[in-house]
Parts: sequence; structure tokens; C-alpha cells
Amino acid sequence: MAATSGSVGDVFWDYQDIANNDFLDLKPDAGYQGVVHNAQWEGAIEIYKLGPAGSFTFDADGAAGGFNFYALHCTNTHYYRIKNVSGGNIDITYDGIFTKAP
Repeated sequence: MAATSGSVGDVFWDYQDIANNDFLDLKPDAGYQGVVHNAQWEGAIEIYKLGPAGSFTFDADGAAGGFNFYALHCTNTHYYRIKNVSGGNIDITYDGIFTKAP
């Protein structure tokens, strides 16, 4: 389940059960832009920033946690991803708002 397309002002979100060493991308569909405000996870994770030139890890958490009231601007080519490094499956979710729609 996800809302990765919609109208400006609509909620941009996803919630998934993520296997160990897999990712949840904080990424809207092509042509859309969004701002992610909140994300939560139930185990150890790493957070990456991605773009056409590559990616890098910019944060990590060794336990369940989250961030709230952030402003992570995302497009289909410049986005963030949360990697599960907990050793088992965990739920990861995020939400924000669309700022541009085709």
C-alpha cells in the first residue's frame, strides 16, 4: 500500500514490511515532488540520500525509532531510502505532502 502520486497538498506516504537488507524508498512517481515530514521504523536502519551522481548514508539508528517534523524534499531522481539492517523483517513507514504534480 502506498500513495506515491496524487494532487498538490495530498498526503505522500508508504508503509511496508521490509526484509533484512532491503529498502523502503521515500520516492514519488515520475513528474511528482514531495516533502517527507515523518518516518518510523521498528528495528535497526540506515538512511541514504540518492541522486543521479550516486548515494551516501547520512544517518543510522540501531533500534526502533523515527523522525518527525522533518522536511526531506524528494523527486523521482533525488530521494531518500531507509535500509533495514536489523537482521529480520521490520515495518517501515513515512508520510509527507505532494508539492508538485504533473
